[in-house]
Amino acid sequence: LGRQELLGEMIEERADALWQCAPIEAARVAAAPHVHGMATTSRRMMIDVLIAVLMGQILFGVVMKAGFWLMILASSLYIFVALTLGLLISIVTKSQLVANQLAVLITYLPSLLLSNFVFPVVNMPKALQLLTGIVPATYYIDILNGIYLKNLTLTQMWPSYLVLTGMFLLLATLNFIALKREGL
Repeated sequence: LGRQELLGEMIEERADALWQCAPIEAARVAAAPHVHGMATTSRRMMIDVLIAVLMGQILFGVVMKAGFWLMILASSLYIFVALTLGLLISIVTKSQLVANQLAVLITYLPSLLLSNFVFPVVNMPKALQLLTGIVPATYYIDILNGIYLKNLTLTQMWPSYLVLTGMFLLLATLNFIALKREGL
């Protein structure tokens, strides 16, 4: 990958290049399109969660043993943590390619491998067990296990809710600082 992809730099035009600068510059818009923001994205994600819950009940007969609103609260917190982490990655990186790759490395792989979803944390080496403590999906899956399998209440699951809330507040603060540093 070159400077263009990694650093977002415009480099000199070459005659043998696949793309020429003139058509790209002609297609450039004066202002960025309006982005609906975090509220719209979180609403869309919550609709996805509700569809997944409904499909689980209809297609597979999976029902929640604990309260529906506990799952909504947990999903909302997890969505806000994911969105603020994605925003922080976007602020810190200089190109979309690096942001996409970093997002996969920081979010998807740890969520899949280190969250007690695929592999039990107790079977992992101690170093990886400690690393699971910073993976938001670990706490979300812990809450979902309590809601779907164990019929736990908020008083029994509050530590996981508290950690997700703390992660959201920390990431939101880091986003605010990073945006201030960027002059926004």
